[in-house]
Amino acid sequence: MDFHLNAILLATVAIGSCIANPSIITGPFRMLEIMSATSEMQQNNPQRSAACFNYYDGVFKSDWAAYENGYNQCVNNYEDSHKRVLERYDPIVWDLGNTVKSSCGHLLECHNKGDSQKSLSCYATEAPKHSKNVTAVGSNASIFHGSLGQEIDQLVYTRELCSNTSAREYEIRSGESYEAFQSCMAGLSPVPEDHPTTTYIPN
Repeated sequence: MDFHLNAILLATVAIGSCIANPSIITGPFRMLEIMSATSEMQQNNPQRSAACFNYYDGVFKSDWAAYENGYNQCVNNYEDSHKRVLERYDPIVWDLGNTVKSSCGHLLECHNKGDSQKSLSCYATEAPKHSKNVTAVGSNASIFHGSLGQEIDQLVYTRELCSNTSAREYEIRSGESYEAFQSCMAGLSPVPEDHPTTTYIPN
């Protein structure tokens, strides 16, 4: 493939990468920076420059793919855990709902006692008793809501820690690739012959 066409394609990959995650601005962009800084060297030895570029184009793409895999795993783990936590609280919500339904049902029956005297007597008797149940529902709901919030906050913290770790690993990996590419472009090291591969192993 033509060297300049490769450069255009790499620029597209770099821009797309930063749109996906604005905090990650190295990797493919570093390659473009070096190409700009070594333009005279590229003109003096275009064959070598093209060979270095073609090889490290794959290296940087592999570095980015490994980062994407790690980042996506962080997000997927969070979403799965978040769903399980919410489901674990479903029975609690169900029990509180049944208490409210029962209490309100007893009070609504007071309306159909046949006459106002009986209805008022019913309300007077039943309302204080069931108001305690409703108050208990509010108190218990507040406690469980706080507990649930703490669990979700922990999940968010774990997700952010995981994402930051993936980003740091990418920075280190792409930094090493950047130095190797720079060395290749400067003629300080030979053009690697093996095909670059990156295998992501989840933590």
